[in-house]
Amino acid sequence: MKHAEARSSETEETRRWLQRMKNLSLFAVYVAMAFQGVAVVMDSGYAGGLILAQLLFQFSIANWAAWDAQSRGRPLLRIQQEAMFFFAPLAIFVYLVATRRWRGVGLWTLHVLGYMTVFILSQVLFVALINGILAELP
Repeated sequence: MKHAEARSSETEETRRWLQRMKNLSLFAVYVAMAFQGVAVVMDSGYAGGLILAQLLFQFSIANWAAWDAQSRGRPLLRIQQEAMFFFAPLAIFVYLVATRRWRGVGLWTLHVLGYMTVFILSQVLFVALINGILAELP
């Protein structure tokens, strides 16, 4: 009986850890979108910030999908993880529909709206911050 309780506790702990990793990866996706919004405002002929922001976004999406698949008990193959990285927006849509059916379409739509909101708000707030700082300079 003790063995079953220990295994149950281990499974619960693993599930909580996987959930934390998924949440952290999703948070990283939104941070990447905010960074991308700021990079668009700051871009003055140098695309380094945009490239870095896009790579961070794609890595975060692929990372979230890998953690999600692991938590569902069906880890992604290495080639699937790479495809998720290189074709992030389309691949995540296909993954969500494949794993959640119509609910996946809703989740994808919800997060696309969230990404767009964060992207636009980061631009507006950054421009307001810069204009506020520049207006106070003598």
